[in-house]
Amino acid sequence: MVKTKIMGLCLADLDDPPNPPPPTGDGRIEKIMNWDLSRVREYLINREGFEPSDVDKRIKEYRRFLVLVLMHGSTVPISEPVDVIWHNHILFTKDYMKMGNAVFGHYLHHHPTVNDEENIALAGNYKNNTLSAYQKLFGKVDRKYWPKNAQVCREDPDMLPIPDYPDPPETQRFGTNSGDDSEGGDVNAPRYSNYRN
Repeated sequence: MVKTKIMGLCLADLDDPPNPPPPTGDGRIEKIMNWDLSRVREYLINREGFEPSDVDKRIKEYRRFLVLVLMHGSTVPISEPVDVIWHNHILFTKDYMKMGNAVFGHYLHHHPTVNDEENIALAGNYKNNTLSAYQKLFGKVDRKYWPKNAQVCREDPDMLPIPDYPDPPETQRFGTNSGDDSEGGDVNAPRYSNYRN
């Protein structure tokens, strides 16, 4: 049996209408291409276990995505492999806000899809807008980071079994040592739960 999984697509949520293509010498594209993302890079390598060369390629594609947003507004959904960089850039809130203001004139909101129907609705924009604009502006599309059908991938559940995660440890909540449950419920309850379906 083949199970269909819809990969997440995300849009830049712009309050303002899409920006017209920047005139030559505007400087915003240069700001994107030269923005210091070394902390994002370091975080993904040291904290998330990504390979440095993979992070470098994803950052390059994230920069290109930002150029597409600058030129085409919120009509260009991002692919899941590149969205990893966007998510992690947002974690560095001050830098992310500074970049948004410097390049777009405001905070660049991240608008994720929350279900398969929304992903399917964005599939046409991804193919017709993102991939088409990318190819016109940057040339050949790297399918590792911009899959042709990013919205749909197939997986065989027998090939990718759900791992048997250990039960979470029984710990006290919120550092309560007294055994009193007044600060957040049962002190003997696990701090997190097992989310297997």
